[in-house]
Amino acid sequence: MENSSLIPKQIELLSELVPGSNPIAMLVDPSTEAGMLEKSAQTAGQTLGRRIIFVTVATERDFEAAFARVVQEKAAGVVIGNQPILTAYHKQLAALAARFAVPAIYDPQDLASSGGLVSYGANIFDIFRQVGEISGKILGGANPAEFPVQAPDRIQLKINLKTAKALGLDVPMIIQMTADEVIE
Repeated sequence: MENSSLIPKQIELLSELVPGSNPIAMLVDPSTEAGMLEKSAQTAGQTLGRRIIFVTVATERDFEAAFARVVQEKAAGVVIGNQPILTAYHKQLAALAARFAVPAIYDPQDLASSGGLVSYGANIFDIFRQVGEISGKILGGANPAEFPVQAPDRIQLKINLKTAKALGLDVPMIIQMTADEVIE
């Protein structure tokens, strides 16, 4: 399930990278409970004065049409979160973003390393470590109902300057300085 708390920051980052009044698109899988995502995105958009366009992608066959719509709507960029369909095909989505020349921000933290513009999300290795620790406690006899809900320990920002250059974007120095990794 998508972490809706990351959406406002992802929209803010995309707005800083592509300033202006053009809308921001967000890919949404209708088979998941996307209501919280959409509400979080709408609130962030209103705060920033940006309209948010929700583009539905139910299967891999929808991806090309989704990017065509993003371009048609003249969206400043697209938010690609970690809903299952988006995560499963994240490399294809990154390739389409490059082909359509659409700035994209991704939740999966490794996509900037794979050619995506920006990744902003939890470190997957930290999540796996937390799962391992919890599993160990359960195997040791602890009651899972007594565990508190845990958020990821760390959110990482990665920026790919090669991709930014290919898109004709200047990444503000303040964003580069706050990034966990800048790929040149």
